[in-house]
Amino acid sequence: MRKIFYLFFLTFIACSQDKVEIYNNFEPDPWMNRHTLTDEVARSGVHSSRLNANNIYGFGYNNFFRNISEKEIKQTTVDFWVYAKKPTEHTLMVFNISFEDKHVLWEGINIRIKPEDTQKWIKFSKTFNIDKYYDPDYKLSVYGWSPKGEELFIDDLRLIFN
Repeated sequence: MRKIFYLFFLTFIACSQDKVEIYNNFEPDPWMNRHTLTDEVARSGVHSSRLNANNIYGFGYNNFFRNISEKEIKQTTVDFWVYAKKPTEHTLMVFNISFEDKHVLWEGINIRIKPEDTQKWIKFSKTFNIDKYYDPDYKLSVYGWSPKGEELFIDDLRLIFN
C-alpha cells in the first residue's frame, strides 16, 4: 500500500510541475540489489551501497516509464555521491533503457576516483536526453556496476525526470 501511495504521489508531482524527482539516500526502500546496503560509511542517513568483488552490482532504481510519469519524459538527470578508499577506474553507474529484456539504450557514467579524491565523498552527475528512446512500456534501470570488483560506496542517488 505504501508503494502504491508513493507512486501516486510522484505521478501527482509530475502532472503538477512537469518534473519528477526520485531521491534515495539508501535507507530501506523497495529498490533493487538491497543486499549491498551497509552502515560502514554513509554520506547521509546511515546506509550506502557497497560495491566490491562480492557485490559487483550496486543498489539501484528499476521501473517502467509509465510508473514514473504520465507525461513523456525527454530528459533524465542522474546524480549520486561516491566514497572510495582507493583510486578506481573501471566502475560505472549504469543508465539502461530496455524493452522486453533487450537494451534500447545502455550508457555508463564513469566513476573514476583519483588518488587525491580518496577517503572523501565526490559528487557525480550526468543528464541523458532520452526523447528518442522514450516509450511508456520501456523500463529504466540505474545501478552501480563494478566489473573488476573495485570497492566503493554509493549514496544519495537522485533521478530527475523532465
